[in-house]
Amino acid sequence: MKRMKIKLIVLFSFLFVIPGALAHELKVLSWNVYMLPRPIKNSLQATRTKLIAQELQNTSHDLIFMQEAFMKSFRTKIRTSLAKTHPYSITLNRPKFFVSVFGSGLFILSRYPMKLIDHVYYRNCAGADCFATKGALLMEITMPGGHKVHVVNTHLQAIENRGAIRMKQLSEIHSLLVKHGRPDIPQFLIGDLNIDEVEIEFQMGLRLLVMTETKLTGDILYTGGISNPCFKTGASREWIDHMWYSNHYGILATEMKVKPYLFNHGGKSCPLSDHHAVEATFTFSDS
Repeated sequence: MKRMKIKLIVLFSFLFVIPGALAHELKVLSWNVYMLPRPIKNSLQATRTKLIAQELQNTSHDLIFMQEAFMKSFRTKIRTSLAKTHPYSITLNRPKFFVSVFGSGLFILSRYPMKLIDHVYYRNCAGADCFATKGALLMEITMPGGHKVHVVNTHLQAIENRGAIRMKQLSEIHSLLVKHGRPDIPQFLIGDLNIDEVEIEFQMGLRLLVMTETKLTGDILYTGGISNPCFKTGASREWIDHMWYSNHYGILATEMKVKPYLFNHGGKSCPLSDHHAVEATFTFSDS
């Protein structure tokens, strides 16, 4: 009887203690927040800034990736509101002496220490995208216990027929990941890729980066082109906000769902952006 008790104790230790020691969990949120300044866009920016800050103050996500966070006042409000829970933040600013109207709109907040490893400003653009300095940020996140991950935040070229430009931009991201890749550090690409799953460059991009897409599950299976009666938006519904990960780093499980943040204005219930946010939980081992 005594030996049986000892065996049970060992078994429960293996089931509950060992997995916790080997596995790491990372909760991630990505959101194109549609924060273009007036008069270019009139989208209730001040109201939405306050409400987005309130929503994110209650978040359980470890990492928050934003796109189209062009307005400095917005970033300052979010950074201040989340200073206690997400004390680490960075944005990719407009390079000096570069002719453009906006910066990149990329903004990251983290619970855990992070440092900028590298960045790129895309060499190719078309249409209105050329008024922004779109690019990519490569960050190293240090999780509890010292485990590290490399994450790229980006916003690729818009417009459906600009797939060739998006592929060139993904090639620049690929160069970043290869340059700084290490066999012991998982790599992620997160952001508004402006690529729907049905488009040819979706699979082309995954093959180029040697990555796997995080499947979108749940009741809502689109992220862009959502109807918003509180301010004008226009596009067809698409799943264009993604989280891709390197498929040889021991990722154990992923789960990705749309997180629809809403607010009331003038008696209408409206999304807080022209994109839905997406959230995912990544579980991966040390090996």
